[in-house]
Amino acid sequence: MPARASSMRLLVTGGGGFLGRHVLEGLRGHAGEVHAVSRRLRDSEEVRWHAADLLQPGEPQRVVDDIEPTHLLHLAWYTEHPVYWTSPENLRWTAASLDLLRAFASAGGRRAVFAGTCAEYDLELGDAPCRESATPERPSSLYGNCKLAVARVAEAFARAQGFEFAWGRIFYVFGPGEPRTRLIPSIAQALARGERATCLRGGDLKDYIYVRDAAAALVALIESSVSGPVNIATGSAVRLADLARLVGLRAGHPELVDIAAPADGAASGSVTANVDRLTREVGWRPEYPLVRGLDETIAWVNSPE
Repeated sequence: MPARASSMRLLVTGGGGFLGRHVLEGLRGHAGEVHAVSRRLRDSEEVRWHAADLLQPGEPQRVVDDIEPTHLLHLAWYTEHPVYWTSPENLRWTAASLDLLRAFASAGGRRAVFAGTCAEYDLELGDAPCRESATPERPSSLYGNCKLAVARVAEAFARAQGFEFAWGRIFYVFGPGEPRTRLIPSIAQALARGERATCLRGGDLKDYIYVRDAAAALVALIESSVSGPVNIATGSAVRLADLARLVGLRAGHPELVDIAAPADGAASGSVTANVDRLTREVGWRPEYPLVRGLDETIAWVNSPE
């Protein structure tokens, strides 16, 4: 861990979520204090948990006043799959996120990293990898628009207040703990039951990153001094049809995986990240090969609840 982190008092929101749990695991053994917020208290020897509902008026300020964090990693958001794309809850989290950042600044916080999304980009531009500050930002969903609004306001506010701010623009995360209705676990579940699984839009290319790698990238980002948007991804895309077939192969039932024929006139999409900032400026590269991540995800799907 960098020397600059030895005096870190880090507050992590969303620490009980799919990605947040892995972030907290990645922080084990690191210097400094780690505090996490959840709606209910949790037990941990290495993380100091605080019970709070950040959507309630005054709660962001109360939490920050109690902890006095020097660093903030904000992951919390509404993530109910798939309704989060259009849910009005996005508006509540937009306001709560900015309230939290304002409280952090008033307490003298030094560095904040917020979780964004690749859905902030214009994803209709073709096959070119999405590059920070170069690819147009033109989200098509309420979720993407709310995230982008927070990014723009927070970055301007940080400049005005004089603290460091980075925005981790996260691509397609998969792994143990993700919603079971998503592509990889839904296929693995069907195969475990001996049922056929169908992959729609098999021609699409997407940049999938294993959850442990995504968490490690965010830890590296909070420990760095890099500011502005940073893509959290692998830089490599996989065709969904190939991904589905690979899940079938690793699960031992490739014969049960079907690839749906594209609808007439349906164009294939490509969402790939340029990761130059992540690799060169933050100094981080993924560690998990796709196959290893799939194996661990399939094992989780097949494990008892």
